[in-house]
Amino acid sequence: MTHTAERERTPNDVLTSLRKSMNLSQDEFAQGLRGAGEELGEPNDTSKRLVQRWESGETRTCRPLYARALKRFTGRAPESLGLIEPTGRRMAGKWVGFGKDFDVNSGPWELRLLDRSTERASIERYSASPE
Repeated sequence: MTHTAERERTPNDVLTSLRKSMNLSQDEFAQGLRGAGEELGEPNDTSKRLVQRWESGETRTCRPLYARALKRFTGRAPESLGLIEPTGRRMAGKWVGFGKDFDVNSGPWELRLLDRSTERASIERYSASPE
């Protein structure tokens, strides 16, 4: 008997095609993502197995740590590569307040301090709608 998740699994041809167009093996792609994480100051443990799981459709989600490395390494947002954020939702803006642990609608969010400035230009930049 086949599990429902296995029946619904759809290979991620977009990610596979991108990797192949870069002439990289799955292991080399994983190494590139680890390198991108290092460049961002956010080391990650991307493995060949994780790349295989993304490409096979076994997993369609991408933690923010990997999402940022993917964006840096490929120049493309994870959503355009057939991956989704675990919550399926995004937030944009400037955080003002105390603490950073909270839930919004469907689960936990990650907040990062992007800019300490309170100048008008900074506030206007964060007031824009997300891309």
